[in-house]
Amino acid sequence: MGRVVFILLFSISTLVSSPVMNFIEEIISKDSFRKHRSLIKKIFQNEKKFQNGKQLRILSILTKLKNNGILKVFLKKPHSIQISFKGAGDPIFFMKLISDSLQDLGYFKYRILEATRDKKGFLWKIEFISDYILDPTLLYSSLAKKNCRIIDIERKALFEWNFIIDTKNAKLHITKLEKNKRIFLRTPVFDYWLNIDSGSKLKFSSRGNKWHPYISFYDKDLNLIQVFKQNKKTLDLNLEIPKTSKYIRVTDIYLLNNIKNGLRILLK
Repeated sequence: MGRVVFILLFSISTLVSSPVMNFIEEIISKDSFRKHRSLIKKIFQNEKKFQNGKQLRILSILTKLKNNGILKVFLKKPHSIQISFKGAGDPIFFMKLISDSLQDLGYFKYRILEATRDKKGFLWKIEFISDYILDPTLLYSSLAKKNCRIIDIERKALFEWNFIIDTKNAKLHITKLEKNKRIFLRTPVFDYWLNIDSGSKLKFSSRGNKWHPYISFYDKDLNLIQVFKQNKKTLDLNLEIPKTSKYIRVTDIYLLNNIKNGLRILLK
């Protein structure tokens, strides 16, 4: 009997003593791992398929777990779910990338619990009530469209997840302004973000608003170049575009609702 127990424990230890198995156990919990041990061993018997050198093929692993009913995203009843996103770069840009992906997945209402920056990067933590967890496969795919990559996932508790995201090659999936073509931006739900890949001047028209401009310019590497702000109601505005600018963020100093009638923009 003792030998049987020893062999069983050894088998379990061997099964989880690899990067792929350790990751799976972290994602689905130890109890779930034990419950589905035989199926997991069968699905991931060729672990090299789920690794790229020392890096895990996270999306492939998550998809296999989800398709085989091991990673469950639906809950029996609504719960408070906390999600942390960690990354580097400009915090505002990082939050824009994440919030856009959350919108892609249908998450519009959430509470921000924490937004902190230190030497290791930026942490953005949110909370929402839902009867399904944030599907990591869909989040991965949405971020991939923005040239971002989830490099690690930590499941701290049943309803608490951490996503570590590589954004060094990130790009915004946003409207690109064309030279000499005026566009109308409708009532904003979030700050406006635009691609200004070419051009030297911007002309804004803000009829019917109480707009107090706050405009940020970013380079192609998402570094903040310059901020323009004006603490008075503005109807028309002409701005020179700083050299090396690639993106702009347009908002109001006080309230986004001050631009409720939208903006007209012309790139020259």
